Amino acid sequence: MIAPISAERVKIIKHFPMFKSRKTVVLLIVFTLLGLGGINLTAYAETAIVNGNGVNVRSGPGISYGSLGSLSKNTSINILERRNGWVKMSCGNVTGWIAEYLTSLSPSTSQLSPIQVYINGNLINCDTNPILVNGRALVPLRAILEPLGTTVSWDNRSQTVTASKSATTITLTIGSLTPTINGQVKSLDVPAQIVNGRILAPLRFLGEALGGKATWDGDNRVINIYCPSDSGIKIIAVSISAPDVNIRSGPSTSSDLVGLAPKGTRMAFVAEKDGWYQVMYHGHLAWVASWLVSPEWESTAIQPAANSSSPSEKESTLLPVPSNHQAFVLQMKQYAEATSKGTGLPVNFLLAQWAEESGYGTSALAQYYNNFGGITDPNTGGFKKYLSPEEFAEDVSNLYTNNSSYKQLLAHAKAGAPIQTLFNDLTTSHYASSATYGEKIRTIFLPEVDSALEKIKTLGR
Repeated sequence: MIAPISAERVKIIKHFPMFKSRKTVVLLIVFTLLGLGGINLTAYAETAIVNGNGVNVRSGPGISYGSLGSLSKNTSINILERRNGWVKMSCGNVTGWIAEYLTSLSPSTSQLSPIQVYINGNLINCDTNPILVNGRALVPLRAILEPLGTTVSWDNRSQTVTASKSATTITLTIGSLTPTINGQVKSLDVPAQIVNGRILAPLRFLGEALGGKATWDGDNRVINIYCPSDSGIKIIAVSISAPDVNIRSGPSTSSDLVGLAPKGTRMAFVAEKDGWYQVMYHGHLAWVASWLVSPEWESTAIQPAANSSSPSEKESTLLPVPSNHQAFVLQMKQYAEATSKGTGLPVNFLLAQWAEESGYGTSALAQYYNNFGGITDPNTGGFKKYLSPEEFAEDVSNLYTNNSSYKQLLAHAKAGAPIQTLFNDLTTSHYASSATYGEKIRTIFLPEVDSALEKIKTLGR
Protein backbone atom coordinates (compact mmCIF):
# COMPACT_ATOMS: atom_id res chain seq x y z
CA MET A 1 0.00 0.00 0.00
CA ILE A 2 1.00 3.59 -0.51
CA ALA A 3 1.62 5.43 2.69
CA PRO A 4 -1.18 7.81 3.71
CA ILE A 5 -0.05 11.39 3.41
CA SER A 6 -0.65 14.10 5.86
CA ALA A 7 -2.03 17.43 4.93
CA GLU A 8 -3.16 20.48 6.75
CA ARG A 9 -6.82 20.46 6.17
CA VAL A 10 -7.68 20.14 2.51
CA LYS A 11 -10.98 21.71 1.85
CA ILE A 12 -12.70 21.29 -1.49
CA ILE A 13 -16.16 22.19 -2.24
CA LYS A 14 -17.38 20.01 -5.07
CA HIS A 15 -18.29 16.38 -4.97
CA PHE A 16 -19.44 14.39 -7.96
CA PRO A 17 -22.08 11.68 -7.39
CA MET A 18 -21.01 8.67 -9.45
CA PHE A 19 -23.36 6.88 -11.76
CA LYS A 20 -23.33 3.14 -11.25
CA SER A 21 -22.02 1.22 -14.24
CA ARG A 22 -20.90 -2.31 -14.96
CA LYS A 23 -17.59 -1.44 -13.40
CA THR A 24 -17.88 0.62 -10.23
CA VAL A 25 -14.67 2.34 -9.31
CA VAL A 26 -13.52 4.72 -6.66
CA LEU A 27 -12.06 7.79 -8.26
CA LEU A 28 -9.10 9.45 -6.67
CA ILE A 29 -7.59 12.78 -7.49
CA VAL A 30 -3.91 13.56 -7.56
CA PHE A 31 -3.76 17.08 -6.30
CA THR A 32 -0.52 18.75 -7.29
CA LEU A 33 -0.32 21.11 -4.40
CA LEU A 34 3.09 22.17 -5.61
CA GLY A 35 1.42 24.56 -8.00
CA LEU A 36 -1.45 25.82 -5.89
CA GLY A 37 -0.63 28.53 -3.39
CA GLY A 38 3.06 27.62 -3.31
CA ILE A 39 2.35 24.46 -1.32
CA ASN A 40 5.10 21.87 -1.51
CA LEU A 41 4.51 18.21 -0.76
CA THR A 42 7.78 16.82 -2.05
CA ALA A 43 9.20 16.49 1.45
CA TYR A 44 6.39 14.02 2.21
CA ALA A 45 7.12 11.64 -0.72
CA GLU A 46 6.74 7.92 -0.04
CA THR A 47 9.79 5.72 0.39
CA ALA A 48 10.06 1.96 0.60
CA ILE A 49 12.64 -0.77 1.21
CA VAL A 50 13.42 -3.73 -1.08
CA ASN A 51 12.60 -7.03 0.65
CA GLY A 52 14.52 -9.52 -1.49
CA ASN A 53 18.00 -10.03 -2.91
CA GLY A 54 18.69 -9.47 -6.58
CA VAL A 55 15.25 -7.96 -7.29
CA ASN A 56 14.92 -7.17 -10.99
CA VAL A 57 14.22 -3.58 -12.05
CA ARG A 58 12.24 -3.69 -15.29
CA SER A 59 11.42 -1.14 -17.97
CA GLY A 60 7.69 -1.64 -17.51
CA PRO A 61 5.08 -3.06 -15.08
CA GLY A 62 5.43 -6.78 -15.87
CA ILE A 63 7.82 -9.67 -16.23
CA SER A 64 7.64 -9.37 -20.02
CA TYR A 65 9.56 -6.09 -19.86
CA GLY A 66 13.34 -6.11 -20.06
CA SER A 67 15.55 -5.93 -16.98
CA LEU A 68 17.44 -2.72 -16.29
CA GLY A 69 19.43 -4.24 -13.45
CA SER A 70 18.79 -5.51 -9.92
CA LEU A 71 18.60 -4.21 -6.37
CA SER A 72 19.88 -5.82 -3.19
CA LYS A 73 17.88 -6.37 0.01
CA ASN A 74 17.17 -3.31 2.22
CA THR A 75 17.85 -0.86 -0.61
CA SER A 76 15.83 2.33 -0.10
CA ILE A 77 13.70 3.47 -3.05
CA ASN A 78 11.29 6.31 -3.85
CA ILE A 79 7.82 5.24 -4.99
CA LEU A 80 6.64 7.15 -8.09
CA GLU A 81 3.62 5.16 -9.25
CA ARG A 82 1.70 1.93 -8.65
CA ARG A 83 0.08 -0.19 -11.33
CA ASN A 84 -1.44 -3.69 -11.21
CA GLY A 85 0.86 -5.08 -8.52
CA TRP A 86 3.96 -3.23 -9.72
CA VAL A 87 5.59 -0.03 -8.48
CA LYS A 88 7.50 2.50 -10.49
CA MET A 89 10.48 3.59 -8.42
CA SER A 90 13.66 5.62 -8.52
CA CYS A 91 16.95 4.75 -6.91
CA GLY A 92 19.88 7.00 -7.65
CA ASN A 93 19.96 7.54 -11.40
CA VAL A 94 17.85 4.44 -12.11
CA THR A 95 14.09 4.62 -12.70
CA GLY A 96 12.09 1.48 -13.39
CA TRP A 97 9.48 -1.03 -12.19
CA ILE A 98 9.67 -3.78 -9.55
CA ALA A 99 7.07 -6.18 -8.18
CA GLU A 100 5.16 -4.54 -5.32
CA TYR A 101 5.22 -7.64 -3.08
CA LEU A 102 9.02 -7.33 -2.99
CA THR A 103 8.82 -3.93 -1.24
CA SER A 104 7.72 -2.64 2.16
CA LEU A 105 7.17 0.89 3.37
CA SER A 106 10.08 2.48 5.17
CA PRO A 107 9.48 3.17 8.91
CA SER A 108 9.46 6.95 8.37
CA THR A 109 6.62 6.57 5.86
CA SER A 110 4.54 3.87 7.55
CA GLN A 111 4.47 5.70 10.88
CA LEU A 112 2.89 8.83 9.42
CA SER A 113 -0.70 9.42 10.45
CA PRO A 114 -3.41 9.29 7.75
CA ILE A 115 -4.18 12.51 5.93
CA GLN A 116 -7.48 14.14 6.79
CA VAL A 117 -9.52 15.85 4.10
CA TYR A 118 -11.89 18.73 4.82
CA ILE A 119 -14.32 20.04 2.24
CA ASN A 120 -15.73 23.48 3.02
CA GLY A 121 -14.81 22.88 6.66
CA ASN A 122 -16.41 19.43 6.91
CA LEU A 123 -14.32 16.33 7.58
CA ILE A 124 -14.74 13.78 4.78
CA ASN A 125 -14.77 10.07 5.58
CA CYS A 126 -12.87 8.44 2.73
CA ASP A 127 -13.04 4.69 2.09
CA THR A 128 -9.42 4.96 0.94
CA ASN A 129 -6.88 7.04 2.85
CA PRO A 130 -5.35 9.94 0.93
CA ILE A 131 -1.85 9.09 -0.19
CA LEU A 132 1.21 10.78 -1.63
CA VAL A 133 2.92 9.68 -4.84
CA ASN A 134 5.90 11.53 -6.29
CA GLY A 135 5.04 14.70 -4.38
CA ARG A 136 1.37 14.55 -5.40
CA ALA A 137 -1.51 14.15 -2.97
CA LEU A 138 -4.12 11.62 -4.06
CA VAL A 139 -7.60 11.70 -2.57
CA PRO A 140 -10.78 9.75 -3.37
CA LEU A 141 -12.61 11.67 -6.06
CA ARG A 142 -15.99 10.12 -5.40
CA ALA A 143 -15.99 11.11 -1.71
CA ILE A 144 -15.07 14.65 -2.63
CA LEU A 145 -17.43 15.22 -5.54
CA GLU A 146 -20.62 13.36 -4.70
CA PRO A 147 -22.01 15.82 -2.13
CA LEU A 148 -21.63 18.64 -4.66
CA GLY A 149 -24.21 17.31 -7.09
CA THR A 150 -21.87 16.66 -10.01
CA THR A 151 -22.57 13.64 -12.21
CA VAL A 152 -19.69 11.31 -13.01
CA SER A 153 -19.61 8.52 -15.57
CA TRP A 154 -16.98 5.97 -16.54
CA ASP A 155 -16.44 4.63 -20.05
CA ASN A 156 -14.55 1.37 -19.64
CA ARG A 157 -13.89 0.99 -23.38
CA SER A 158 -12.13 4.34 -23.79
CA GLN A 159 -10.88 4.40 -20.18
CA THR A 160 -12.33 7.89 -19.78
CA VAL A 161 -13.99 9.62 -16.83
CA THR A 162 -16.52 12.40 -17.52
CA ALA A 163 -17.70 14.76 -14.75
CA SER A 164 -20.41 17.35 -15.36
CA LYS A 165 -21.82 20.11 -13.20
CA SER A 166 -23.80 23.11 -14.44
CA ALA A 167 -21.83 24.60 -17.34
CA THR A 168 -18.62 22.66 -16.67
CA THR A 169 -17.75 19.28 -18.20
CA ILE A 170 -14.43 17.61 -17.45
CA THR A 171 -12.95 14.57 -19.22
CA LEU A 172 -9.94 12.56 -18.07
CA THR A 173 -8.50 9.63 -20.00
CA ILE A 174 -6.27 7.08 -18.29
CA GLY A 175 -2.62 7.59 -19.24
CA SER A 176 -3.25 10.91 -20.99
CA LEU A 177 -1.61 14.21 -20.11
CA THR A 178 -4.26 16.18 -22.02
CA PRO A 179 -7.63 16.30 -20.24
CA THR A 180 -10.33 18.73 -21.34
CA ILE A 181 -12.58 21.32 -19.73
CA ASN A 182 -15.58 22.16 -21.85
CA GLY A 183 -13.70 20.84 -24.86
CA GLN A 184 -10.57 22.91 -24.26
CA VAL A 185 -7.40 20.84 -23.94
CA LYS A 186 -5.36 21.28 -20.76
CA SER A 187 -1.99 19.83 -19.74
CA LEU A 188 -1.06 17.72 -16.71
CA ASP A 189 2.18 16.86 -14.92
CA VAL A 190 0.84 13.43 -14.02
CA PRO A 191 -1.74 11.53 -16.09
CA ALA A 192 -4.85 9.85 -14.79
CA GLN A 193 -4.02 6.22 -14.04
CA ILE A 194 -5.55 3.00 -12.70
CA VAL A 195 -3.84 1.64 -9.60
CA ASN A 196 -5.13 -1.53 -7.96
CA GLY A 197 -8.56 -1.04 -9.51
CA ARG A 198 -8.71 2.64 -8.57
CA ILE A 199 -8.69 5.58 -10.95
CA LEU A 200 -6.29 8.34 -9.98
CA ALA A 201 -6.66 11.79 -11.47
CA PRO A 202 -4.91 15.12 -10.86
CA LEU A 203 -6.69 17.07 -8.11
CA ARG A 204 -4.95 20.30 -9.03
CA PHE A 205 -6.54 20.12 -12.45
CA LEU A 206 -9.97 19.37 -10.99
CA GLY A 207 -9.74 22.11 -8.36
CA GLU A 208 -8.82 24.71 -10.97
CA ALA A 209 -11.58 23.50 -13.27
CA LEU A 210 -14.16 24.01 -10.52
CA GLY A 211 -12.75 27.35 -9.36
CA GLY A 212 -11.84 26.00 -5.92
CA LYS A 213 -9.10 26.62 -3.40
CA ALA A 214 -6.97 24.11 -1.51
CA THR A 215 -4.40 24.33 1.28
CA TRP A 216 -2.01 21.85 2.86
CA ASP A 217 -1.18 21.73 6.59
CA GLY A 218 1.98 19.65 6.68
CA ASP A 219 2.28 19.74 10.48
CA ASN A 220 -1.20 18.32 11.02
CA ARG A 221 -1.40 16.36 7.76
CA VAL A 222 -4.64 18.00 6.71
CA ILE A 223 -5.92 19.02 3.28
CA ASN A 224 -8.52 21.78 3.18
CA ILE A 225 -10.56 22.15 0.01
CA TYR A 226 -13.03 24.91 -0.77
CA CYS A 227 -15.14 25.15 -3.90
CA PRO A 228 -18.10 27.39 -4.79
CA SER A 229 -21.51 25.96 -5.64
CA ASP A 230 -20.95 27.03 -9.25
CA SER A 231 -17.71 27.50 -11.17
CA GLY A 232 -16.58 31.03 -11.88
CA ILE A 233 -17.91 32.39 -8.57
CA LYS A 234 -15.35 34.31 -6.52
CA ILE A 235 -14.67 34.47 -2.79
CA ILE A 236 -15.80 37.80 -1.37
CA ALA A 237 -15.48 37.20 2.38
CA VAL A 238 -14.28 34.70 4.96
CA SER A 239 -15.65 33.72 8.37
CA ILE A 240 -13.46 32.52 11.24
CA SER A 241 -14.26 28.84 11.86
CA ALA A 242 -12.14 28.23 14.98
CA PRO A 243 -12.04 29.95 18.38
CA ASP A 244 -9.71 32.96 18.69
CA VAL A 245 -7.68 32.89 15.49
CA ASN A 246 -4.50 34.95 15.08
CA ILE A 247 -4.57 37.71 12.46
CA ARG A 248 -1.10 38.46 11.10
CA SER A 249 0.76 41.10 9.11
CA GLY A 250 1.87 38.62 6.43
CA PRO A 251 1.07 35.15 5.02
CA SER A 252 3.11 33.18 7.55
CA THR A 253 3.00 32.06 11.18
CA SER A 254 6.28 33.96 11.63
CA SER A 255 4.62 37.26 10.65
CA ASP A 256 3.73 39.76 13.38
CA LEU A 257 0.46 39.29 15.25
CA VAL A 258 -1.89 42.19 14.57
CA GLY A 259 -5.11 40.88 16.04
CA LEU A 260 -7.19 38.07 17.44
CA ALA A 261 -10.50 37.19 15.82
CA PRO A 262 -13.20 35.16 17.60
CA LYS A 263 -15.13 32.37 15.93
CA GLY A 264 -17.74 33.72 13.55
CA THR A 265 -15.89 36.95 12.74
CA ARG A 266 -16.50 37.90 9.10
CA MET A 267 -13.90 39.77 7.04
CA ALA A 268 -13.77 40.95 3.45
CA PHE A 269 -11.54 38.78 1.21
CA VAL A 270 -8.78 40.52 -0.77
CA ALA A 271 -6.30 37.94 -2.07
CA GLU A 272 -4.74 34.50 -1.52
CA LYS A 273 -1.09 33.49 -1.16
CA ASP A 274 0.67 30.36 0.08
CA GLY A 275 -2.44 28.97 1.74
CA TRP A 276 -3.24 32.28 3.47
CA TYR A 277 -6.05 34.76 2.79
CA GLN A 278 -5.49 38.49 2.77
CA VAL A 279 -8.45 40.20 4.44
CA MET A 280 -9.66 43.57 5.67
CA TYR A 281 -9.32 43.63 9.45
CA HIS A 282 -10.50 46.76 11.25
CA GLY A 283 -10.01 48.75 8.08
CA HIS A 284 -6.46 47.47 7.45
CA LEU A 285 -5.01 44.72 5.25
CA ALA A 286 -4.01 41.60 7.21
CA TRP A 287 -3.63 37.84 6.73
CA VAL A 288 -5.36 34.77 8.16
CA ALA A 289 -4.63 31.05 7.66
CA SER A 290 -7.10 29.70 5.10
CA TRP A 291 -7.55 26.43 7.00
CA LEU A 292 -9.02 28.34 9.94
CA VAL A 293 -11.75 30.11 7.99
CA SER A 294 -14.73 29.30 5.80
CA PRO A 295 -14.93 31.24 2.52
CA GLU A 296 -18.11 32.94 1.39
CA TRP A 297 -18.77 33.02 -2.35
CA GLU A 298 -20.44 35.93 -4.09
CA SER A 299 -23.70 34.04 -4.68
CA THR A 300 -24.01 32.83 -1.09
CA ALA A 301 -22.68 35.80 0.86
CA ILE A 302 -24.57 36.68 4.01
CA GLN A 303 -25.00 39.98 5.75
CA PRO A 304 -22.32 40.77 8.34
CA ALA A 305 -23.06 39.46 11.80
CA ALA A 306 -23.21 41.88 14.70
CA ASN A 307 -19.77 40.72 15.81
CA SER A 308 -18.15 40.82 12.36
CA SER A 309 -15.03 42.55 11.15
CA SER A 310 -16.20 43.51 7.66
CA PRO A 311 -15.56 47.04 6.41
CA SER A 312 -19.18 48.02 7.08
CA GLU A 313 -19.18 47.00 10.73
CA LYS A 314 -19.07 49.35 13.68
CA GLU A 315 -15.40 49.80 14.49
CA SER A 316 -14.07 48.99 17.93
CA THR A 317 -12.63 51.73 20.15
CA LEU A 318 -9.21 50.42 21.09
CA LEU A 319 -6.94 51.97 23.68
CA PRO A 320 -3.22 52.54 23.05
CA VAL A 321 -0.83 50.01 24.56
CA PRO A 322 0.24 51.32 27.99
CA SER A 323 3.93 52.20 28.20
CA ASN A 324 4.17 51.24 31.88
CA HIS A 325 2.11 50.18 34.89
CA GLN A 326 1.15 53.75 35.80
CA ALA A 327 -0.04 54.42 32.26
CA PHE A 328 -2.27 51.34 32.48
CA VAL A 329 -3.78 52.42 35.78
CA LEU A 330 -4.37 55.96 34.52
CA GLN A 331 -5.97 54.61 31.35
CA MET A 332 -8.26 52.11 33.07
CA LYS A 333 -9.11 54.06 36.23
CA GLN A 334 -12.31 55.60 34.88
CA TYR A 335 -13.62 52.19 33.79
CA ALA A 336 -12.79 50.65 37.16
CA GLU A 337 -14.66 53.49 38.84
CA ALA A 338 -17.72 52.78 36.69
CA THR A 339 -17.60 49.08 37.58
CA SER A 340 -17.06 49.93 41.24
CA LYS A 341 -20.28 51.95 41.27
CA GLY A 342 -22.20 48.99 39.92
CA THR A 343 -20.69 46.33 42.17
CA GLY A 344 -19.30 48.00 45.30
CA LEU A 345 -15.89 46.45 44.62
CA PRO A 346 -12.92 48.75 45.34
CA VAL A 347 -11.28 50.45 42.36
CA ASN A 348 -7.83 49.14 43.25
CA PHE A 349 -9.25 45.60 43.57
CA LEU A 350 -10.60 45.77 40.02
CA LEU A 351 -7.49 47.40 38.56
CA ALA A 352 -5.23 44.80 40.15
CA GLN A 353 -7.30 41.96 38.77
CA TRP A 354 -7.36 43.50 35.28
CA ALA A 355 -3.61 44.09 35.48
CA GLU A 356 -3.07 40.41 36.17
CA GLU A 357 -5.46 39.23 33.45
CA SER A 358 -4.22 41.60 30.73
CA GLY A 359 -0.53 41.98 31.54
CA TYR A 360 -1.16 45.65 32.40
CA GLY A 361 -3.08 46.12 29.17
CA THR A 362 -0.48 44.59 26.84
CA SER A 363 -2.14 41.24 26.06
CA ALA A 364 -3.68 40.50 22.67
CA LEU A 365 -7.09 40.20 24.33
CA ALA A 366 -6.76 43.69 25.75
CA GLN A 367 -5.34 45.25 22.61
CA TYR A 368 -7.77 43.73 20.12
CA TYR A 369 -10.82 42.62 22.14
CA ASN A 370 -11.02 45.30 24.86
CA ASN A 371 -11.10 42.27 27.15
CA PHE A 372 -9.02 43.14 30.18
CA GLY A 373 -10.49 40.43 32.40
CA GLY A 374 -10.00 37.25 30.40
CA ILE A 375 -13.78 36.87 30.22
CA THR A 376 -15.07 34.01 28.07
CA ASP A 377 -18.26 33.67 26.08
CA PRO A 378 -20.31 30.68 27.36
CA ASN A 379 -21.95 30.34 23.94
CA THR A 380 -18.78 29.89 21.89
CA GLY A 381 -16.17 28.90 24.46
CA GLY A 382 -13.90 31.64 23.11
CA PHE A 383 -13.01 34.97 24.64
CA LYS A 384 -15.49 37.81 24.55
CA LYS A 385 -14.85 40.78 22.30
CA TYR A 386 -16.00 44.25 23.35
CA LEU A 387 -16.43 47.26 21.09
CA SER A 388 -15.16 49.61 23.79
CA PRO A 389 -13.66 49.66 27.30
CA GLU A 390 -17.00 51.04 28.51
CA GLU A 391 -18.75 47.94 27.21
CA PHE A 392 -16.18 45.77 28.98
CA ALA A 393 -16.66 47.61 32.28
CA GLU A 394 -20.44 47.25 32.02
CA ASP A 395 -20.14 43.52 31.33
CA VAL A 396 -17.85 43.06 34.33
CA SER A 397 -20.53 44.68 36.51
CA ASN A 398 -23.14 42.32 35.08
CA LEU A 399 -20.86 39.33 35.59
CA TYR A 400 -20.37 40.05 39.29
CA THR A 401 -23.92 41.12 40.10
CA ASN A 402 -25.80 38.46 38.12
CA ASN A 403 -23.73 35.44 39.12
CA SER A 404 -24.47 33.82 42.47
CA SER A 405 -20.86 32.64 42.72
CA TYR A 406 -19.86 36.21 43.66
CA LYS A 407 -22.61 36.80 46.22
CA GLN A 408 -20.26 36.54 49.21
CA LEU A 409 -17.62 38.69 47.52
CA LEU A 410 -20.10 41.52 46.91
CA ALA A 411 -21.55 41.21 50.42
CA HIS A 412 -18.10 41.55 51.98
CA ALA A 413 -17.30 44.48 49.69
CA LYS A 414 -20.51 46.25 50.71
CA ALA A 415 -19.66 45.64 54.37
CA GLY A 416 -16.20 47.18 53.95
CA ALA A 417 -14.26 43.97 54.57
CA PRO A 418 -10.45 44.02 54.29
CA ILE A 419 -9.20 43.70 50.74
CA GLN A 420 -7.44 40.42 51.60
CA THR A 421 -10.87 38.97 52.39
CA LEU A 422 -12.13 40.12 49.01
CA PHE A 423 -9.29 38.42 47.18
CA ASN A 424 -9.90 35.25 49.18
CA ASP A 425 -13.53 35.41 48.10
CA LEU A 426 -12.41 35.89 44.49
CA THR A 427 -10.40 32.68 44.70
CA THR A 428 -13.20 30.62 46.25
CA SER A 429 -15.69 31.93 43.69
CA HIS A 430 -13.59 30.18 41.00
CA TYR A 431 -13.20 33.17 38.71
CA ALA A 432 -10.01 31.35 37.77
CA SER A 433 -8.94 27.75 38.37
CA SER A 434 -5.79 28.58 40.33
CA ALA A 435 -6.02 28.07 44.09
CA THR A 436 -3.64 31.03 44.59
CA TYR A 437 -5.35 33.37 42.10
CA GLY A 438 -6.52 35.99 44.60
CA GLU A 439 -3.38 35.87 46.70
CA LYS A 440 -1.18 36.33 43.64
CA ILE A 441 -3.10 39.44 42.62
CA ARG A 442 -3.03 40.85 46.17
CA THR A 443 0.71 40.35 46.72
CA ILE A 444 2.08 41.07 43.24
CA PHE A 445 -0.29 43.34 41.32
CA LEU A 446 -2.11 45.26 44.06
CA PRO A 447 1.06 47.00 45.40
CA GLU A 448 1.90 48.20 41.86
CA VAL A 449 -1.65 49.48 41.36
CA ASP A 450 -1.75 51.24 44.73
CA SER A 451 1.59 52.89 44.02
CA ALA A 452 0.38 54.09 40.62
CA LEU A 453 -2.88 55.41 42.08
CA GLU A 454 -0.95 57.37 44.70
CA LYS A 455 1.30 58.94 42.05
CA ILE A 456 -1.72 59.82 39.91
CA LYS A 457 -3.37 61.42 42.96
CA THR A 458 -0.22 63.43 43.68
CA LEU A 459 -0.19 64.67 40.09
CA GLY A 460 -3.82 65.65 40.43
CA ARG A 461 -5.01 63.42 37.62
